[in-house]
Amino acid sequence: KRFSTFAERFRINVFEPGKQIFRQGHPADRLFLVAYGEVALSEPGVDRDNKPKGSVLGGKDVLYDSVELYSSTAEAVDRTITLSISKKEIDACFKTHIPMARMDFELKLLLENCRLNHVLEHSVGMKHFTKFVMTEQNHDMIEFWCQVRLFTKYFQPKEEVDSSLEEKETKEGKEMKNHSGHDRKFTEKLDEKIATVKPESKLSDADQKLMIDIANSIYHRYLDQHFFGMEVRRSSRKSIKKRIANKEYGYDMFAPAYQDIEKTLSVQPFLRFKRQQLWFKNMIDEVNTFDPYGSKSEDPAKVGLDLICEYDKENEQYRVDRMLGMKSRPDSLNPIAQVQEEKAERKSIAKPKAVAFAADKPKAVAFASDKTIETEKGQGENCAGLEANKLAKVKELNVRNGIIEKKNNEEF
Repeated sequence: KRFSTFAERFRINVFEPGKQIFRQGHPADRLFLVAYGEVALSEPGVDRDNKPKGSVLGGKDVLYDSVELYSSTAEAVDRTITLSISKKEIDACFKTHIPMARMDFELKLLLENCRLNHVLEHSVGMKHFTKFVMTEQNHDMIEFWCQVRLFTKYFQPKEEVDSSLEEKETKEGKEMKNHSGHDRKFTEKLDEKIATVKPESKLSDADQKLMIDIANSIYHRYLDQHFFGMEVRRSSRKSIKKRIANKEYGYDMFAPAYQDIEKTLSVQPFLRFKRQQLWFKNMIDEVNTFDPYGSKSEDPAKVGLDLICEYDKENEQYRVDRMLGMKSRPDSLNPIAQVQEEKAERKSIAKPKAVAFAADKPKAVAFASDKTIETEKGQGENCAGLEANKLAKVKELNVRNGIIEKKNNEEF
């Protein structure tokens, strides 16, 4: 029922054997589903790949906004029937649906061809990717991404969110725009008129103060110094610092650092995540049974922060959603206006062998693969034991040196 309009937009196409469905280098404007028959995909330097009934053709070419042309040629092997839908029709179908539905649709179609944004903006994808990054002993970039995500969504003016879903006239014609694609991120190409929220506009006095307090907190915690594990360019840090110094606070003020973090995550951690078959397969299996409209659907940024705070309790007090959740803004889009009731404690996540984070953290956290995180008391006792052993060894060495020296004197 939810996708009845979606099904109505499909076009039925019949191709005789040898007929091309689409050609490499031609505009990638339609997505094809093989309803009957078999299709051969070919591209230079790659073996010919036959796709059976049920396959999706042109998925990454159509769903990637940065791609405008087909990367391969599709040709019917037998008499083939396909269902096709255009980019614009896909955008129109999801216009009235929650953003998670769009991400869920694209992730289920792309699977191993998915991009970082499909994982980060999907609650199941975020859960598995965050766990994977935590095993690599560095979750600070994910933590920052989630914090900025919640900050931006809360303070973004409602009229800009609405306008991003409306049809806009372009030179090529009408084009549907939203925030779901890799190049449609809400941090890019913002309207200058409402990019900066000044004290006299948009927000109430209480929200202005709240935005300033949270922005300062995010900056000093992650960007004021070279925080361990934060791959942010110096120019991005300077840009944000300048806006704070000039009191030019706005919902998009962390966009440069946000984009730097996304680029870093997409280069190394995300590629390793996709190569780890167990991690990636578990994510895909759960995604295939996931209902974006169900009770398990949550804001991906909150999912990531929940996992990180289980790992390091110190981060709980810095959570943006905790600061924002106590307030309500009925006059604007606020996906985190009210904090839901505290959930039952999650099972502790298995971690690899012990690691200690840099001195930027208030305390070092150590954990084992089959144990929960140690308490401060336990850590203190371990440190005291190590110190005692060290002193005993030094004392024993001094005694030995004294005996040798005495013996040498007697012989002399």
